[in-house]
Amino acid sequence: MVWMSELSPTPPDLAPTPAPAPAPASASALGSDPSKAPAVSKASAGIEVAASSVSDQSLEARAKALSQDGKKAEALACFEQLAAQQPSNAWWLIWQVSCLHGLGRWSEALTRLAQVPQQGSLVLETWRKRFSLLRASGQLPQAALVLAQRPLPSGLQPLELEQRQLELARSYRDQPRVLACLDQLLQLSDEQPDRVNAEQLQRWRDQRLETLVVLGAAEADQAVAAMDASNAPARRERNYTAMRLALGRGQLQIARQLASTIDADSPGLELVSRREQSLTLAYRIALATADLCGAETHLKRIRELLAASEDKEQLKRIGAEPLRQWRLELGADAALAEELVKLGEEASAASLAKLHLGNGGPTVTSFALIRALAKPQGPITKPNQPDPEGLIPRRLWLLKAPGDSRPTSEQDLQQHCRLLNPGWLLDTRQATATTADNQWADLPKLVQAAASCINDHISRGDLMAMALIWRYGGVVLEARSLTLQPLDLLLGGGAGLVVVADALGQLQLPLLAARPRHPAIGAALERACRTVLRGEAYSRWDATREVPLSKAIANWLAPQLADQPAPAGMRLLRAQDLPHWLGQNLELPGYKAPTAARLFFDASQRIQAMKQLREAGKAPTA
Repeated sequence: MVWMSELSPTPPDLAPTPAPAPAPASASALGSDPSKAPAVSKASAGIEVAASSVSDQSLEARAKALSQDGKKAEALACFEQLAAQQPSNAWWLIWQVSCLHGLGRWSEALTRLAQVPQQGSLVLETWRKRFSLLRASGQLPQAALVLAQRPLPSGLQPLELEQRQLELARSYRDQPRVLACLDQLLQLSDEQPDRVNAEQLQRWRDQRLETLVVLGAAEADQAVAAMDASNAPARRERNYTAMRLALGRGQLQIARQLASTIDADSPGLELVSRREQSLTLAYRIALATADLCGAETHLKRIRELLAASEDKEQLKRIGAEPLRQWRLELGADAALAEELVKLGEEASAASLAKLHLGNGGPTVTSFALIRALAKPQGPITKPNQPDPEGLIPRRLWLLKAPGDSRPTSEQDLQQHCRLLNPGWLLDTRQATATTADNQWADLPKLVQAAASCINDHISRGDLMAMALIWRYGGVVLEARSLTLQPLDLLLGGGAGLVVVADALGQLQLPLLAARPRHPAIGAALERACRTVLRGEAYSRWDATREVPLSKAIANWLAPQLADQPAPAGMRLLRAQDLPHWLGQNLELPGYKAPTAARLFFDASQRIQAMKQLREAGKAPTA
């Protein structure tokens, strides 16, 4: 889920009662000579309103049309001109605030909102805008204060207030609170049926079911069983919901069977996208459990489906899946995979740790051990006692992608991080394509050498993230992320290590936190660098992400699980709980994702890097 997608000034399902539109400007107010129109302010420098447009249609109509078409910068210029021509009409300020909101310029929007006079219907609209802006910029405690203020603005209906409470609960990713808000909305809808249309009512019911599935609540089983299954499309939808419920509960084999059922129950080219998603999940489950024959079967089916649908881009991506490399990584684990099946998905962490240690720390038991620890209310969802070796320093690292140049939104994000995390040191780095600059200069030579021969910008960023955390400690995030809670709460309890695991037991890198020189981070970093330099990896999965990180953490954890439920100072976040802490992949204006590399490695650079390391006596050995 992309968090920023929920942040439109007036989301469709939460749109307040429309505010009265400003009175149409008179011909004398607009002026017959466009050349005499007031100049646009510095906030919109370089954007001019074409003279011909004023003659063709009113400036007001043009401004609103531009705003509706998503051309917020041009619309802002028009509304600023209207405000200059009609300074007594405060609604032009409200329109400017909406445009600035759409541009992600939250600080400016709040400043202009403060200039709106509090009188008449402006009071309620200002309340709405302030709440939306504070929520969008991640200032959630301040947004909560807006909802708690008394007296409430005149004209605010209980139904709208509860909708805003629902928005806030979603921003906090507080699923129990989301469920309570939806229940309250449904109750208010029964009391005021004339204020809610059938489409909105059904949307809330669907959202309630979705929330039950996310929570894995017992009531979800009844809700799924009650879903319509009278025809094939309805049956597929019910199976898809049941699949997601099983996955969230760690019931991987049930989820995999349901995924295959969804595909089998879809003739021809029906629901290609949904079937591909389901089969991809089945494929990933097969890999995570070292069932390579099953993985190959699922991958073949995905390719057949995409080939028939003539989706060349997706087929090209799937065709490049490095199953050969995963066979090398997981092929030796086939016997262990059978033993894990016998143990069952409810096997204890202690028994899995023993199996992991007794077999030399293979990949398949690494994933199984982390799955056992990442269950809801697991033993390391928060530190049981402080890390005796030291705590995570209050330092936040934001990583930019290569060539990423930011607009003013970056300043807003950084300002937000500082406001939410007072006393923290904030650093920004860029995982550049070349290591011959100061972005890499303070990192180990082994890391520099490995990064220099990787073409994939995300894997270079992975190496930089692990290296920064290993050397300096702190919390590292991708720079298009927004912290939604104070990071002090994340590190509470004396954390020395915080990692994120998905439902398959594979550790991810949207967030990583550790004390300096943590042995598990050092082991993961070294394995990743040596694997890259020896040319033994072909994807992020086995080069810098799931495999090296999961194996290193499992190897560090397993010896400690024999005599205690969890090591001191460790916190394991489930991927589905991460949105409570972090908004990811924000759609910042002007951001363009780097082009994907055609080849993962630069072969000649890898040879050169190995030569230089040998000369320095630091080359990786077999």
